[in-house]
Amino acid sequence: GGSEAREARSRECRALVAADAESDESEACRTCASAPGCGYSQARGACFVSHPTATVDTVEECDELSGAGDLNSRTVDGWLFRAKALQLFGEGPKAQRLAYRCLQRALERVTLRAGGEDHSA
Repeated sequence: GGSEAREARSRECRALVAADAESDESEACRTCASAPGCGYSQARGACFVSHPTATVDTVEECDELSGAGDLNSRTVDGWLFRAKALQLFGEGPKAQRLAYRCLQRALERVTLRAGGEDHSA
């Protein structure tokens, strides 16, 4: 049926970027978004059939997400504030994906701090 065909296509999309995903999320996103009908899921860190809300399907957005800011350019609270502002005032799925990226950045900062590699707030 339809779901089997969709899953088969998702497997094809994932196969396109399997090697990229292991080394560089940004490159995996770009490869995936360049493939017709495929979209990159930040949450899953993999390529799937393009979905208007859940996946990035343009190379431009991949570049924007990867350049969401240097990890150290904001504090944990700064990343959380940016995510909340995007969730409240951003428009459309793209803003929500960027908010998710900001939350990922906040988590990365917390992880660095917990590991003793970062002592700033």
